[in-house]
Amino acid sequence: MESPKKPPVYCQSMSLSRTSLASFVFYGFELVAATLATIIVNHTLGVDERGQFALLYTTAVMVFSISHLSLTPVSVREIGSKEKPLGVYAGTLFALSFLCLCLYGTFLVAGRGLGLFDRFTSHDRFLVLLALAIGPVLLLLEHVGAILQGTMNIRWLNITKVFPRMANLSLIVVAGLLGLVSVKTLLSINLIGVIATAFLAVVFVLRISSPSTWRVSAGTGRRLLAQAILLHVGVVAWFFCMRNHVYFLRVYRTDVEVGLFAVALTAAESLLVGLKAVVVVLFPVSSGQSFPEAKQLVSGATRRFVLVSSFLAAILILSSPVFMFLYAGKRYFPSILPMIVLLPGQVLSLSCAVTYVLFYFKRWYGSATLLMVLTCGSALVWSRCLIPNFGVLGAAFASTMTFALQFVLTWFALKKWMDCDPKEFFLPKIEDAHQVKSGVWDFLREASRRLKGSTTPETDQRGDSGNGGDHA
Repeated sequence: MESPKKPPVYCQSMSLSRTSLASFVFYGFELVAATLATIIVNHTLGVDERGQFALLYTTAVMVFSISHLSLTPVSVREIGSKEKPLGVYAGTLFALSFLCLCLYGTFLVAGRGLGLFDRFTSHDRFLVLLALAIGPVLLLLEHVGAILQGTMNIRWLNITKVFPRMANLSLIVVAGLLGLVSVKTLLSINLIGVIATAFLAVVFVLRISSPSTWRVSAGTGRRLLAQAILLHVGVVAWFFCMRNHVYFLRVYRTDVEVGLFAVALTAAESLLVGLKAVVVVLFPVSSGQSFPEAKQLVSGATRRFVLVSSFLAAILILSSPVFMFLYAGKRYFPSILPMIVLLPGQVLSLSCAVTYVLFYFKRWYGSATLLMVLTCGSALVWSRCLIPNFGVLGAAFASTMTFALQFVLTWFALKKWMDCDPKEFFLPKIEDAHQVKSGVWDFLREASRRLKGSTTPETDQRGDSGNGGDHA
């Protein structure tokens, strides 16, 4: 019997665009909820308190980033390849979660013993512990999310991304009405939202994989760890590349400047919504293809991401005074220029991040790590040179110049290591604009049709599969 043929790459690209667009809508809701919550926080907390909250939350994410061992991208790649039953990957990932939890506890004890948390955050130990309590829950949520993403249950994955933002927004609104918004309240709300989301994500995983089928495979665990550890060095380097400015500002400047930079950075990073929507779908889709097919798919996705993110950055720059007034108020107007300086670097960096899917596809984790370590080294040098003298604006320039170097390194890697034409990845074409437009109209028509309740037999069959499908 003749095996079913895979759809052509251009058809997969259109399907990817529609699925990514649906994810974009989910992340759009996430962005709106996060933005509304941030607006309340920015207008309620003092600038110095905003800086303190940024330091506490960044410290918690730092310890989490060191502890999670970067198992997610490796696991998504392996689950998407379907080389072994899902139960093997699920059981092994939950076992590895316990290992990560032990590592998290070790870093907490070491950091507390060395006094690092007091030096870089505040002398209120309760706030530090409250911020760090989120780590174990994030570890569980990270690995459960890998299962959902690897099995292309994108709809359920999107729900787990949007739910904590909506829960946080609701609780922050209540706290604002009661006049209870404070650093302690915000950390507590964040912890509650993540715990509720982790419970929801576990329920989703149990619907697609029964615990009776879970099996811990020592061989699979060793292979995942061997691949992930090499990548993890780069991921930790990447965290410090993205967030080192907060600590340099804390050491060399003031909490007020940390708050100003935090607002500028969160505004500029709103472009992350596009990256998440594309990469969430791109990882598992490309893992089952040949390299030429994956290259064509990733290059098209990167060009369209460059096109959309550049358009959004231009809108944000042109409307920056009005945006900042609504986003944080007049007292944060000093954040406008740093935000404008940060935006080109965000477009360059996130575009490069989409191309890293090819490195994960070829299991070139060492090459991806090398790029991230070199970029991190540049970030630390620029931050040390610019932040002590120029403060927030120096941090913004350090970030953008770092990401410019990352773009040059990625261009070189694509050309020399993968024998690809970088222009095919980073220079949008006319047809990319047409595909974006077509994807938007297709999604709107589909949404309108579903709202009216008129579904085709194919859609009914796909919707009754009960596993979330590859559509959101």
